[in-house]
Amino acid sequence: MSKNEICEEIFLILKQIFENEEKLPKTFEESISDQIDSIEFVMIIVEIEGRFDIKIDDDDFEIENVDSINRLADLIIKYKNENRS
Repeated sequence: MSKNEICEEIFLILKQIFENEEKLPKTFEESISDQIDSIEFVMIIVEIEGRFDIKIDDDDFEIENVDSINRLADLIIKYKNENRS
């Protein structure tokens, strides 16, 4: 799966979770940290872990790792590559 395909999947997850579509980022680089509350954050992580069959370590719950769709995609790719090793 390409990074762009992963970004598209993350966008669909956000679309599913956000009740207000105005919260959706306009680009994959746009920050989402100001748009989400703690419950939405947990829901996003749970959905990502389930959809991509990964388990994200607590150490990776840093804002720089989850601030945008692009950064979330990089985190997913990191875990997918670790699972292949």
